Amino acid sequence: MADKYGPIFTIKLGVSRAIIVSSWELAKECLLTNDKIFATRPKSVAYEHLTYNYAMFGFSPYGPYWRLARKLATVQLLSDGRLATFRNLRQREVKAWMKEIHERWGKKDSSSNKVTLEMKSLLGELSLNLIYSMIVGKRYVEYAAWREDGKQNDSNSWRKTMREFDEFTGGFLISDMIPYLKWLDIGGQEREMKKTGKALNDMAEEWLEEHKRKREYCGEGIDQEKDFMDVLLSILQVEEMPGFDSDTVNKALCVNLILAAHETSSVAMIWVIALLVNHQDILKKAQHELDIQIAPFDEPIDMNGRPGITNLKASPLKVLLSPRLPAYLYE
Repeated sequence: MADKYGPIFTIKLGVSRAIIVSSWELAKECLLTNDKIFATRPKSVAYEHLTYNYAMFGFSPYGPYWRLARKLATVQLLSDGRLATFRNLRQREVKAWMKEIHERWGKKDSSSNKVTLEMKSLLGELSLNLIYSMIVGKRYVEYAAWREDGKQNDSNSWRKTMREFDEFTGGFLISDMIPYLKWLDIGGQEREMKKTGKALNDMAEEWLEEHKRKREYCGEGIDQEKDFMDVLLSILQVEEMPGFDSDTVNKALCVNLILAAHETSSVAMIWVIALLVNHQDILKKAQHELDIQIAPFDEPIDMNGRPGITNLKASPLKVLLSPRLPAYLYE
């Protein structure tokens, strides 16, 4: 179509009009020179039901609310200073993760000197434990095991909810293109979206009420020990967000960050391991550098304090350049 209509043209998707750009010069004009014009996002039935009516800044249209919500996330959770306060938490989670792997080694068949590990689930749990602890102050595996009325519950059900969120927000809905068909709910997708949105909100509501009770009982405590939801509770008491109440903003930002981080982190680590295993020369170089740089042997590896380590820093480069899709598409 680009050969026929040129490097930029429009098409109609139902009642909506879309622009197709097929040259890097025009793409640069759209995404850099005129980025504010193209920064907003189209409305969607999925965003309405799953993102607190666009309160999640990853799906909200460009404007005052988006700017304030993005600032809260980047400064209060993703800044170097805030991440430094979670250093001990990260080390603790990694140690617990390694201990679990060691225990599996101890339970292996005595006739074999190897143990098979399913790294996708192991890395997924590590990623979720870190994210949950930083954002809502609780480990994922412990929380997901007993949520429904104190009964044992398979943690895969919560992963299923997060996976459904990814599928719905990344999928195609006919009513987005032809709004007057919305009342038909073709395929029952909107009904399923409402169920998924309710499950996510119930989870976030439980966290928020627990944090409020803790603050009433213990006070605000020390700032360095606060998780992201605690920080938001303090900030939103004095700062108003346009268009939404403070509880909605708190829940939306926390759920947004969990959903955004869990899949990208675990998939990136899986790609790192896969590429290192398939390139034994690079793996041996990385292992050699660790052997000569880390002393004593059991000292935690601090990449910020190890400028001599080059292969470990360079190894993930190919991962960043590799095209990646959500993990469920590989199954």
